[in-house]
Amino acid sequence: MQIEITPELAEVRAALRRFTVGTLEPLALEVDRTGEVPARAWAAMREHGYLGMRLSSAAAGSISSPTASRSRSSAARIASGRSSATRRAG
Repeated sequence: MQIEITPELAEVRAALRRFTVGTLEPLALEVDRTGEVPARAWAAMREHGYLGMRLSSAAAGSISSPTASRSRSSAARIASGRSSATRRAG
């Protein structure tokens, strides 16, 4: 199935890619080593408005891969306050 994206969504995707490569990718080894996302990564995501971002199911909600499922589970834990990173950062 081919999904055409709007110019606005294309801009969001490009901005997220730049942010991920420039800000999160350098932290990947630390995350892999500790199994936790550092507080500075959460702060950067919050600062850029990426926490709580919602996309339509046509854009992303219908993704059904193991990684997407884990991401949704992690997001639910974080949103509910059950994340260990959330407890330490708070």
